[in-house]
Amino acid sequence: MRPSTPRVFVCTTVVIYFDDLGIDRLFVDEAHAYKALAIVTKMGNIAGISTRESQRAQRILAKIEFMQETHNGAGVIFTTATPITNTLGEQFVMTRYLARDILTKCNIHNFDDWAANFAEPVTRMEYATDGVTIKPKTALANYVNVPELQSIWSQFADVMMQDEAEEAGYITLPKAVRKDLLVKVTPAQEPLLQSIAERGELLSLPMSDPDRPDPTEDNWLKLDSDACAISLDARLYDPTCPDDPDSKANTAVRKALDVLRRTEAERGTVIVFADRYQRGDFNLFEDMKAKLIAAGVPGAHVAIVHDYKKGKEFFGLQQAMRAGRVRVLLGTTEKCGIGVNIQTRLKALIDLDLPQRPDQLEQRHGRMRRSGNTFSEVEFYRMISEPRDVASPKAHDLQRAQLLERKQTFLSQFKSGGRMGRKIEDIAGETRLIPQMFALAKAQATGNPLALEKIKLEYEIKNLTLLARSNRLDHYNNRQQLLNVEYRIAHLKDRLPQLQEANRVFKSHERRDDEGKLLGLQVRFNGLEFSRLKDANEYLRTVSLDSTTQLTVNGLDIPVAVSDALIKDELGAITDITAVRYNLAGEWFDVPRPEAHMGMPSAQSLLTSVLRRGGDLPTKILETESSILENESTLARLHTALEDQSPYEAKLKEYEQRLAEIDKELLGKTEEVEELVDAETDELPSLKTLSADRESTDIEEHVNAISVDDLPADQIGIDDSPGESLEVPAIQAPRFMRKQTADRGR
Repeated sequence: MRPSTPRVFVCTTVVIYFDDLGIDRLFVDEAHAYKALAIVTKMGNIAGISTRESQRAQRILAKIEFMQETHNGAGVIFTTATPITNTLGEQFVMTRYLARDILTKCNIHNFDDWAANFAEPVTRMEYATDGVTIKPKTALANYVNVPELQSIWSQFADVMMQDEAEEAGYITLPKAVRKDLLVKVTPAQEPLLQSIAERGELLSLPMSDPDRPDPTEDNWLKLDSDACAISLDARLYDPTCPDDPDSKANTAVRKALDVLRRTEAERGTVIVFADRYQRGDFNLFEDMKAKLIAAGVPGAHVAIVHDYKKGKEFFGLQQAMRAGRVRVLLGTTEKCGIGVNIQTRLKALIDLDLPQRPDQLEQRHGRMRRSGNTFSEVEFYRMISEPRDVASPKAHDLQRAQLLERKQTFLSQFKSGGRMGRKIEDIAGETRLIPQMFALAKAQATGNPLALEKIKLEYEIKNLTLLARSNRLDHYNNRQQLLNVEYRIAHLKDRLPQLQEANRVFKSHERRDDEGKLLGLQVRFNGLEFSRLKDANEYLRTVSLDSTTQLTVNGLDIPVAVSDALIKDELGAITDITAVRYNLAGEWFDVPRPEAHMGMPSAQSLLTSVLRRGGDLPTKILETESSILENESTLARLHTALEDQSPYEAKLKEYEQRLAEIDKELLGKTEEVEELVDAETDELPSLKTLSADRESTDIEEHVNAISVDDLPADQIGIDDSPGESLEVPAIQAPRFMRKQTADRGR
């Protein structure tokens, strides 16, 4: 038997490592996709912090650190329209990526250091996922020490807002008209929403309670997903439910038909967004498409984005939308959001539901309100379910709106930044999406007129608070300016007689002809007298100046001061020179020197400068008299401004009193609310000590820490508890201990 010949395998694949690519610049587009960098914190399960981590973020961090080490701290450029999308801690992540050296210089080595200096927890009353329970919720929601935070951010971030780009003329956008379409909860939805409330009550029981469902059978994540599906259409939870003619889907179909009829000549188009659309064999988009076709819209004019799976097919769909061959598009945020260009003929956008994050809603709306849209005015429609009465079950639009409200609050704080002072609380700023938009939706979803009045009052109070704060700042600035103006007037009035006397003496020793030409003057230099300028110049050209120099010109004694000085040229070189100054009528002037001559100025240069300044005395007198009159006018205006009373304080107090009355009606007894808030804030962990019992005893807390960015649409739940609804302004969580640092300075 012949021995077998061993086989030899030769690997021909050449592996090139990232280090060997020779990259000089790393450009990262849509940088917010790398936000899930691991955050290690002792703050526990508090809303506003995501401890989720992804391999994608870790990989980009390794590349960034390599580029920064090999390119002297540079070499990386991030581009994104939404640097912060979900949690306040994402600003720390972006700074950690691009400016770790700045954080180190500020003695900030981890997230807890950053949060201790720039973030603040706030406790507010919120609706729970069941839509019935109101309980306190603590979230890391406010920025503090804003000027220092903005200073750090501005060192590596160059930001231009869409509004700023539009004002500068870089882009042209159509005017946005936003309308809420209020839809009553259907009879089929009411019992299902009531079951959601009952399930929420059971899930709120302690883990040890035998009535609490097993987490594998029911949990807050599943409850939230079911509530969202029911609130959109009952058939997305139970396909056997009847099709109500007044449902969100049917209302959207009628609105789309109306827009198509109004824009028939322009071939206007409509896009409808919903992130949940299928349950079993029931497909909401197919149902809406069939109804549009039945109403007379050609089948080729209605498209469902999920039918176009290949790249070429999807590109052709976008071309058809821009050309008006497809006039209605039904899709999800994921499929019809980032990178989709269909704006050319897009007239209306309909939101059947609200997404998880404000940036997702902004991406939706960015499909229509962008450069290239041929309409000067576009329409945004938001579908909101409202209960039939206050006691009826509420749709999940309430919880989603308050979640978006809380997230948009700190996003708006981040965008408006240092314009609002050292601390920012719920300030919207000049942004396209503002917290009040979601607060209004939240109030409408409750079906309670008091809730709607509360939201309007809160909005007015925020505006009045800003105006009152600005008024107080103006009052302080006016008082400081008044003191400065009074000092300036006193100084000018003291100096005016000196100028007038100096001018009289100076002119009395000059002799001039009828044309104003100088014929004679009086110069005394170190005891030598000259009556002609020519003689004085010839002598002084060769004479040096020192601290003993004595000079009198036209009867005025000119004190001279000589000192050493250091100057820096254009190349940064430092040169030692001798500086000479003189005093004329109470004001000091420098003696000019030739640029090429860095030594002592000549006595002739001194005399020339004195004669020029002396000739300017009449002009100086007129300027001083004019300045006195101008400052006296300013003084009178400041006195009038300080006497005026603030027009905002009284109205602000009135609104605050009414808001307190509404809070009492909505929340019940204040003492009960305070007990709830105190119980919540007592459980907050310290920044300095990590609780030994980190194991969660409530499955809701685990759900709150889960991010849902990567979940499929039919499994999307909440990534933290719903956002703010009913605020208790006087009760907040205790501030975290500030980290003591040598260079703190904050």
